[in-house]
Amino acid sequence: GMFFQSFSTLYRYDNGKVEVITPPGNVMFIREVGERILVPVIHKGVYEYLPDGRFILLPGSEMLAGKQVATILPLERGGLLVATQDDGLYRYADGVLELWPAAVNQELASAQVNKGIRLSNGNMAIGTILDGIYIISPNGMLLSHINQENGLQNNTVLALYEDQAHNLWAALDKGIDLIVMDASLSFFSDKKGALGSVFAAALYEERLYIGTNHGVFFKSWPSKQRDHFQLVSGSQGQAWELKVLDGLLFCAHNSGVFLVGENAVTELYDATGVFHILELPNREGYLLLATYTGLAVLRRDEQGAWAYAHTVKGFSASAKDAFFDPKGRLWVAHPHRGVYCLRLNDDLTEVSQIPIPEPEGFQPLEKISASITHWDGKAYIWGGGGKLAFHTRTEQITVVPEREAFPGYRGKEKWIPGLHGALFKAFPHHAEFIDDGRHALLQVSLIPKDERIVSLNDSLYLIGTEDGYGIFNARRAVDKNELNLPEPILSAIEVKGRALEINAVNALAKPLTLQPDEGGLRFLFAMPFYIQNVNLRYRLQGFEEGWSDFSLEHTKEYTNLPPGQYVFQVQSELSTQLKPFSFEVAPYWYQAAWIKLLALGFFILLGRLLFRFHENRMDRQRRRLEVQKQRALQRQRVYSKNERLRAEVDSISRKVADSTMELVRKNEMLIMLKKELKLLQKKKGPENSTHHLQKMIRQIDSHLSSEEDWNVFEANFNQLHDQFFKRLKAEFPVLTPGDLRLAAYLKMNLASKEIAPLLNISLRGVENKRYRLRRKMQLESDDNLTEFLMQF
Repeated sequence: GMFFQSFSTLYRYDNGKVEVITPPGNVMFIREVGERILVPVIHKGVYEYLPDGRFILLPGSEMLAGKQVATILPLERGGLLVATQDDGLYRYADGVLELWPAAVNQELASAQVNKGIRLSNGNMAIGTILDGIYIISPNGMLLSHINQENGLQNNTVLALYEDQAHNLWAALDKGIDLIVMDASLSFFSDKKGALGSVFAAALYEERLYIGTNHGVFFKSWPSKQRDHFQLVSGSQGQAWELKVLDGLLFCAHNSGVFLVGENAVTELYDATGVFHILELPNREGYLLLATYTGLAVLRRDEQGAWAYAHTVKGFSASAKDAFFDPKGRLWVAHPHRGVYCLRLNDDLTEVSQIPIPEPEGFQPLEKISASITHWDGKAYIWGGGGKLAFHTRTEQITVVPEREAFPGYRGKEKWIPGLHGALFKAFPHHAEFIDDGRHALLQVSLIPKDERIVSLNDSLYLIGTEDGYGIFNARRAVDKNELNLPEPILSAIEVKGRALEINAVNALAKPLTLQPDEGGLRFLFAMPFYIQNVNLRYRLQGFEEGWSDFSLEHTKEYTNLPPGQYVFQVQSELSTQLKPFSFEVAPYWYQAAWIKLLALGFFILLGRLLFRFHENRMDRQRRRLEVQKQRALQRQRVYSKNERLRAEVDSISRKVADSTMELVRKNEMLIMLKKELKLLQKKKGPENSTHHLQKMIRQIDSHLSSEEDWNVFEANFNQLHDQFFKRLKAEFPVLTPGDLRLAAYLKMNLASKEIAPLLNISLRGVENKRYRLRRKMQLESDDNLTEFLMQF
């Protein structure tokens, strides 16, 4: 069951029922120790609550009456460790309670014990009110004391918890702290600011020396729990580098170079500040100094004493970064004047500059603000908005592409070489250790723009921070398989506001299938990286292919997702690893397989019907097109016939017109001849001449009244005007042949003066004939005879 308590009553909840239990007196806190329920009763001692509901007093615990019990922890062989708030620790075994004979006991009594837990490794973590956390072994040895001075936010510990990774969580009066137990990376924090920011370190004669912006400090190594750093006398100021060379400890300092002794310094060079002390390749007994104003040389004399030799000519700029490459070339980076590649002459008195090839599109190297380092046979240059790699073997320079390991930090890392081909990559708020293709993410913030990681021995590295340092044990990281980058986790999945149970491997007990009407799906995700806030991004494959922007928003909700298969992915800015979660949105009922088969059959049938309908329609359309084609052909034939008839009509019209005009000309000629002959006849002459003239006049008259010409004209005229004479005769039977002839000439729209010769009469005679024709056709006075005949 589950127990709840007040000061005077216990409550047991089991199988949906609550049992009220009255203890022997007032209690502060009940304790579960193994399978036992222990109840410290104020002013009486410690009782055990038995399964049958009875309370029994532990023999000998009466000594605790009047003492406030803070916690009870199990010891070996069934013993108990009872921690009191003001009186320290007691050991209870075999009915005997005695003060625990541990050296740390009196210190715990002064610190006021408040909480305690037994760790998975058998040690005990004791939280106090006044002085943080004590880690104690089962035999009472103090293993570690963690308080505000070395890292805790506050000294008042309210609760302790050990997680599955065996890390210790502490709930404090101000915040929550995580203590990584037995980690490959441990920290020393200088909360008081006495040390300052750490830039250099070295192990020398069983001491750890560190160089800071306040000077050089030391303490014994391996460090004891209560050891404190001491300042080396005379080392005050900015220390840039500590190196053990020739069995001595050298320090590059703001004031020059000196040897560090047990608690004093020996000055070797004081002309200017020195950044680095470099061993010269193949030149034993000489050291090169990279100074604030150029280069200088130290030389060891025959007695083994080191001293300043001379200043190197040819380079007088600040040498903030400097190293020798495998071919003996000296690389130097000035903070603001770019990068130089130099070569020393044989007597080490002067350097000459070696041109550095520049890739296309990159800023000139002598004009950029740059930093340099070397690793894996290459000189690396940062600056000008990019990173270059100079291959010392081929003497070629290339642009290093943006890395992919940490998507949110492209181009922001600085490389620091480690031992045996290892490499550190320093970022604004963390570092990455790479060894033989394996990666470890170090949760440490280095000094901005002056990142320092120093090897202490084959396995230990010291990482400088602004308020202390970290110690990284690379061998332990390899042995414990810690060389793995963290990945995001799904902390919760909610469907319709209902949280789904996620197991230890961050997955559901069974695959998630949502019904299409189940509404929203909400993801809560996080990053197990505690030193800083980590930006995350996400995407839902199957719904959106693009990633969201990196942000500190660690929730995402989706609504109204269509049926289908989906994969929700989360990625941090620290790693390319993805956290996928697959789920399915079930189809609607009408999307079931049998519905799809039924629909398929329906659509097949519908398709056949539509195909049949289409075929029938095409048949009708083909028949309609055939009819239209026949009609078009018929119309073409009619059109062709009409065109032929029109051509014939035009031909006949021309013939009628031609014959009419011919008659006009002929009659005019004959009339004129007739007039001339009559004039000749009136003249006197032989009688036979008169006889001949009369004969000629009769012949002319016969031609003027030739019926043959009229018949030809009438035939052509009827062909042109569709039996005009027959229709006119049928309509007006009283018309004479002369009337018909006049009507034909009027239909042709001939004038009276053109008609007179054709009828062999005068113009006056034509008008008279027109008048008589109007009367026979019974036309009104205002009717136009010519228009009537043209329209008839």
